[in-house]
Amino acid sequence: MTVIVYKCDVCNREVDIPQNSDGFEVIQRCIITQGCKGKLHVESIKRDYIRGAFPTPVAGLVDWTPRRVLYNHEQTIKSKQWRVVHNLGVKPIVQVFVNPNDNSTDLVEISPTNITIISLNELLIDLDESQSGTAQCVARSTANTINEYVPPALAATTIQLTTNVELTIATLDAATTILLDFEFIAGTAYDVVTYSIDNTPSINSPWSDSNKVLVGNKIYTVRSFNINNPYIANGTFKSGTPVRVNSVNEGDVLVLLAAEPYETYDKILNKYIDVANINQTLPEMFYDKLGLFIPNTLTRDIFPPIKLV
Repeated sequence: MTVIVYKCDVCNREVDIPQNSDGFEVIQRCIITQGCKGKLHVESIKRDYIRGAFPTPVAGLVDWTPRRVLYNHEQTIKSKQWRVVHNLGVKPIVQVFVNPNDNSTDLVEISPTNITIISLNELLIDLDESQSGTAQCVARSTANTINEYVPPALAATTIQLTTNVELTIATLDAATTILLDFEFIAGTAYDVVTYSIDNTPSINSPWSDSNKVLVGNKIYTVRSFNINNPYIANGTFKSGTPVRVNSVNEGDVLVLLAAEPYETYDKILNKYIDVANINQTLPEMFYDKLGLFIPNTLTRDIFPPIKLV
C-alpha cells in the first residue's frame, strides 16, 4: 500500500492518507484542522506503508472531525406528520418513501406536501394522508451554516448558554467540587438554587474533551452541570424567569460557548462570557424551556483564542 502525505497551504499541517488505488485522488479542502479554509497539496509519497496516520497535534488548534452525512428515519406508526430528529447539524436533502399498503414490503417514493425545518437537527414532514415508511436525510454540507436556528420565542440578539440544559463553565478555582448559587427571580420573590459542580465536564458538554483551558495567561478548570432542579421540573420557574449568580468576582467564572449542533468540534474559542459582568440589579440572564439565555452583547471577544490544555 502507498500512503500520500498531504500538507495544507493555510494551517501548514500534514496528514498521511492511504492512496486511492481504485480511482482519482479527490481530496482538496483541508481535513486536518477544524474550520481551516486551506487546500491540501501532495507533499510526498510513502511507499509500502500499511496505514495512514493522524496529524501531529498543535496547541490551540482543534482537529477536523467528519460529521454524519446520512440518517434514515423509520416511521413505524402511520401519521400525516412525521417528526424527524436527524442530528446532522445542517439542512439536509430529504426523500420520503412510504408503504403503499399494509401487506407490501416494497417502499414507494412520494413528494411530501411540506417540509418544515425546525432546527439544524430536526424537521417536520407533512403528508396528504397518514402513512408509514422511511425518510432519508442526506447532508448537503458538512458545515452548520445553513438556516441557522433561532428559537422563535427569543429575540435574535440572544445567545443560548446551555446544551441539553447543561451549562459549561471555566473557573480559576481548581477545587474538586465548587458550589454556585443561582437566583431564579419571580417579581419581588426569588428562589436560590445551589449547584454542586465537580471538576470534570460531562459527555453532554461540547467541552467534554477539555479538562483545562488557557484563557489569556490564566489556566481555568472546565466544569459542566445540568441546571435542572425541582422548581424547573414542577413548573415553578416559567419561561422568561430572570436568573443571576451570587458572589462571583470578575474573571473567576467564565461561561464557555459553542455553536449548534454542540459537538466537541463546535466550541467557540474566540468568545466567552464573564459571569461577574452580568447585571445583578436587572438580571440579563433568563431561563427558557431550552435552558439559559443572555444578550449576545455580553460576550467578550478574546485573542489569542482559548486554548485546550
